[in-house]
Formats: sequence, structure tokens, C-alpha cells
Amino acid sequence: MRDRRGVTFVELLIVFAVSAILLGIAWTATGRARSAFAVRSARNAFASLSARARATAVERGHLVYLDVTEDGDSAWISEGGPPIEVLRFDVLAQVEVTPTLRQCLGPRGLALPGCGSVGGPVQVRFTRDGRWAEGTLLPLGQFVEGPQGP
Repeated sequence: MRDRRGVTFVELLIVFAVSAILLGIAWTATGRARSAFAVRSARNAFASLSARARATAVERGHLVYLDVTEDGDSAWISEGGPPIEVLRFDVLAQVEVTPTLRQCLGPRGLALPGCGSVGGPVQVRFTRDGRWAEGTLLPLGQFVEGPQGP
């Protein structure tokens, strides 16, 4: 019998095939986890932006607008002119936001329905690759986190 050292080509192919299968399984699982993290992260960023909009209205003592674009790729705070702060969902996490909305916050930090603003609570949904997370934008300028999907 001959002394065998090293591995054969067939053994090497088997190791590579098993590694490729395991890597494919891990890659799809991390993709789902990245999508779930992205929608949660976008929801949290929007909650922070809505809190900053309310605080800005109270600090400056006049109307401040919180807007979400029609295509759902960004939200911003403004005083009717150029944006004070912009949150880009397409750059942040490739997340889409619905619905399009405008909330006008008065000097006391309360939403004012008379300036083209939403009058009552609005469900805001963040989606990416079948994953979603929701929250509710309240007339008092607060954002309450809601459920999230698969």
C-alpha cells in the first residue's frame, strides 16, 4: 500500500460544493435580516425627524413643516423655504415610505390642519424587499412605533 499525503481533487471539489451551498444559505438569511434592519432603522430615523420638527417649531415659535415626498424616498423639515434637515430613505437604507404627507406644526408643537396638513393620525409604512414596519404620526407631533412585518 502506498503512503498517501494531501487530498485528492475529488475531495477538494466536495469541500468547495458544500461550502458554496452553505454560503448561499447564509447569504439569503443575511439579506432578509438586512432588509428587516433597514425598515426598522428608517422608521426610527423618521421618528427622530418628527421629534426634531416639533422641537424646532417650539424653539423658533412659528410654523414648521414636516414633509414626505410623493415618491417616498425622502422626508424633510422646513419653515416654508429651503429644507432645514433632510432624511433620504433611498440613500439611508433603500427604503420606500408611504403615504405622501405634510404636517404643519405650530409654535406650541401641535399639528395645524388648516395649512394643508394632515388632520388626524396617519399610518406611515416603510417597506423594502417584502419587509415592512409601521408607525403612526399623531396630531400632537408625536410618532408612535407600530408593528413590523416578516
